[in-house]
Amino acid sequence: MDKEKLNAYAARVAQANRSELVVIIFEAFLDSVGEGTKLLNDGDIAGCRREIERARGFLTELMGSLDFTYEISHYLRRLYVFAYEEL
Repeated sequence: MDKEKLNAYAARVAQANRSELVVIIFEAFLDSVGEGTKLLNDGDIAGCRREIERARGFLTELMGSLDFTYEISHYLRRLYVFAYEEL
């Protein structure tokens, strides 16, 4: 992910409430996976690895934000773990 995108995410995070932060992190996760796929297709293995590790970091952050007093959090955690392992 280039610096321009990271700066745009940082600006959004600075103005976001708690639920908006989850959406922003998920969007950043999707961008990192997309960028990693593009880099892999271009043959840039090191760049791909960097983006996949960044995506894993976003998933870790999403898992940490779950509130397990809600049943859906248990399902989301399973989904996040699956995605993490697939990466």
